[in-house]
Formats: sequence, C-alpha cells, structure tokens
Amino acid sequence: MPNNLITIGQSPVALMVRLINFATGIVEFLLGLRFFLRFAGANAGNGFVAFIYQFSDLFLAPFRSIFPRSVIEGSVLEWSTLFAMAIYGIVGYALTQLILILTKHEDVVEVDVEPLDIDTLKNV
Repeated sequence: MPNNLITIGQSPVALMVRLINFATGIVEFLLGLRFFLRFAGANAGNGFVAFIYQFSDLFLAPFRSIFPRSVIEGSVLEWSTLFAMAIYGIVGYALTQLILILTKHEDVVEVDVEPLDIDTLKNV
C-alpha cells in the first residue's frame, strides 16, 4: 500500500483509494495474524484462534495448495499464507495505481513523508 498518498475531500476517487487500502489492510492483517498463530502453535480449539482461522480461510482458499506446509517442532510454517499476503498486497497496490492512472486525481496529492524528530516534538 502506498504510504505517501494523502487524499483530500470526499471525491469518488479518494473514496475508492481509501476503501481499497482499507480492505487490503484488513486482509493483510488477518492473514498475518493467521500466519503468526500457526507458527506459534496456537490452540485451534480456542474460540478466537478458531475464528481467525475460519475467517482467513476465505482469503487463503485460492492459494492453499500452492506450497506444502513445513512443520517444525509443533510450529506450522504456511508458505501459502505468505504468498497470499504478497499477492493481495500487490493487487491492492495495483488497483490503487490503476484508479489513479485512469482518473484525474487532483484530490490525491503525493507527498514526501519524513519521520518526526523527537527534539522537534519536545519543543511543540
């Protein structure tokens, strides 16, 4: 997801970019949480863990059998989950860029974002 886009106003283009970035972020978060829980050997009988596995299965389904799982001392390394995260990230980025290319996007401004200096924050 592009971190250097700032959307201004409520134009349809800005809304579409925000929605795609939001949806991509949710899918990436769920798959990342699933990957971590599997790798950490979380108890699948736990309600929260079972919910995350069941909900993320929807997004993992197209990629499930691409790579085998690696099991190391109770930890499951799901390569398919990492691959799915990469694909969803690329697709989300590509969709936002396609929207920006196909539309006039005067309401979307690209800026250089620099990290804040701690000393600057102390003086505010």
